[in-house]
Amino acid sequence: MHSKWRRAFFRAFLVDGSTKPGVESVKKHLKIYELSEAANPPSVKFINASGVPANFVAPGDYVFWELLNNVVQEEPSEGSDPTTLGLFASIGIVKGQPFSPDQRMKKILTDAANIGAVTARTIAFKVRSKDAYFFPNSAWRLPFFAAISSRARPA
Repeated sequence: MHSKWRRAFFRAFLVDGSTKPGVESVKKHLKIYELSEAANPPSVKFINASGVPANFVAPGDYVFWELLNNVVQEEPSEGSDPTTLGLFASIGIVKGQPFSPDQRMKKILTDAANIGAVTARTIAFKVRSKDAYFFPNSAWRLPFFAAISSRARPA
């Protein structure tokens, strides 16, 4: 059996301005393991990433597709729906197969990643739906627009 990595990034709440109670609570109560390991769960290794520089913004160039391919290769296929896996396959990203687009396709993918990054940032910074704001003509947006709007409009 291959080694499994279980990763979770999160923050705990401050208690009276201190991180210590939150960290202690997480270390005491958080358990991550597969159901098959319930009788003898493995220990959880905690890594303190406070103060460690990290960038969680997806790259807007060809590297995006290399990272996506790495995820597809490392994660179980069941983690994505068939439609999404089909879209990945249409550009050559298939689990168990090398991702090696030619120069023409690399240029297309580089442009696509850049356009996608710019489009996502544009949408994020100026949401068009009036329902995304606290009140008309406001710059103040609702923090969880999708969840709130879906609750307001029953299926």
